Amino acid sequence: MATSSEDDIFVELWYEDWTKKKKGKVFSICLEYSNEKLFKEHFPEWEHYKECHKDFFEIESRPDFNDLFFQKNADNHYFAGVYIDPDDELGSLQRFFENEKINKIIKNKKITFSDPGEELATQRIQQVLARVGQGKYRDDMLNLWDKACSVTGCTIKESLVASHAKPWRDCKPAEKINARNGLLLAAHLDALFDKFLITFDEDWKIKIAPHLESECKRIGITPEMMVKYEKLKKQDQAEVQNFLKEHRRRFNEKQKS
Repeated sequence: MATSSEDDIFVELWYEDWTKKKKGKVFSICLEYSNEKLFKEHFPEWEHYKECHKDFFEIESRPDFNDLFFQKNADNHYFAGVYIDPDDELGSLQRFFENEKINKIIKNKKITFSDPGEELATQRIQQVLARVGQGKYRDDMLNLWDKACSVTGCTIKESLVASHAKPWRDCKPAEKINARNGLLLAAHLDALFDKFLITFDEDWKIKIAPHLESECKRIGITPEMMVKYEKLKKQDQAEVQNFLKEHRRRFNEKQKS
């Protein structure tokens, strides 16, 4: 659990071993407060938490992945969060960060990540913050690309990821929420774009890491693919290409390493 000053709010990851009866582990993400007054100000419905049967330590079966749960621990720290569905981790994380109440708190308060002791989990959550946790960036990206994948044209909203070309961690504040900084990609393309295993050249054609070309064909990613840039205004095209230039640089560096 995080060590905090009175008014700090932390994003906390929980791994909890279940008994044999409960079969496995439960994984959740939540906001952690040490200030009782502030917590109850943000979540007045807390008073009814025992009636909602979502108490973290009393779960006896598959938890409700859609609603917020509330918890108070023995150290008088308060928590509001969601359980992460192992079959839909991204969807669960998206529900957390796009929850109206959670989103408002994150935008208006200084939020710190606690150390969950699990580097991979931390990276996963940071990626979500970068891509689907920032509602404005995602909404602007959806509008810019007519709610369709920039490359495939796929319109299944749940599968679309707002992918930064210049990594979120290296962006200036304005760049983090600039919808031209990246592409709206179907999940399989995003996974490779995010790791600099694919990129797009000055003519908008895809470039695939040479050692992955044959494997990419297995999942429908071919050298003929390209960004559907025609739907963008000329000014937007130029700005997207400016960010893609940085992405190409990192792609090329990765191929040399």
